[in-house]
Amino acid sequence: MVKRILIVVVGIFISAIVTGIIEMGIGHQIFPPPADLDITNKEMMGDYISNLNTGALAFVVLGWMIGPLVGSFVANKILPEHWRKNSIAIGVALTVFGVLSMMMFPHPIWMWIIGIIAPIIMAYIGGVLAVGRKKDSFA
Repeated sequence: MVKRILIVVVGIFISAIVTGIIEMGIGHQIFPPPADLDITNKEMMGDYISNLNTGALAFVVLGWMIGPLVGSFVANKILPEHWRKNSIAIGVALTVFGVLSMMMFPHPIWMWIIGIIAPIIMAYIGGVLAVGRKKDSFA
């Protein structure tokens, strides 16, 4: 049980790193935020997010999709037992974190839909990819 909890934490941690690299490392290079942006100022962040173009928002969503995929893949490669439960736990935790983030600042409805559905699906796919195609992969 302790190993399973730790592996889920590892999956969440890796997902967060990958998501951050995509959102901030790549997305902010292509769509740089204003130099005077204060991320601790809720009103300023809300205005900033409300005025982002679709390309910049797409990098956020891309992070929400690739992060759980990679995090779940790595976690389930390390500990393939109970991969379905591990994958779903990783996906649900990331969905909760995403919803909390979207509640802090305004996001378009399409991002809410993707942010609620994608982490769970992508984490599950990461688990499937980690354990390989077994006859019961989708049972």
